[in-house]
Amino acid sequence: MQDINLTDSETFIALLLQEDLRIIGETLEAEMLQLEQVLSDSALASARTPEQVERSLTVSDVEVALAIAAAEAQTVLDAACAQDLKHSHDASLLLSQQFAQKLHATEKKFTLDAEFAKKLDEINRNGDANTDDPRFQDADK
Repeated sequence: MQDINLTDSETFIALLLQEDLRIIGETLEAEMLQLEQVLSDSALASARTPEQVERSLTVSDVEVALAIAAAEAQTVLDAACAQDLKHSHDASLLLSQQFAQKLHATEKKFTLDAEFAKKLDEINRNGDANTDDPRFQDADK
């Protein structure tokens, strides 16, 4: 699968295009409803029984083009959302790894500090306290 790299502006354009296509589709639907109402009112005014306006079973080229454009806009938007989700997941994973590394380093430091404290305690108990010996000086200094 090809990695799609979309910017925020491309996502915004896809959203705008999708909204425009939705409005056009709703406008076509409204026009059909208005046509049905006008024909019905016209038939009543001329004392005839209103005929149902039959919607064409064939779809015009414009409607097909709009449907394709809407599908493409939705695909671009879905790809942008998927990419954003992937970036969020990657960032979360990286933060988790950094936290784990920091936790491991902290645990290691505490282990070393505990060993150092044990050695100092052992030296103090044996009476061999030589504070000038580099082995017994705190590494943080």
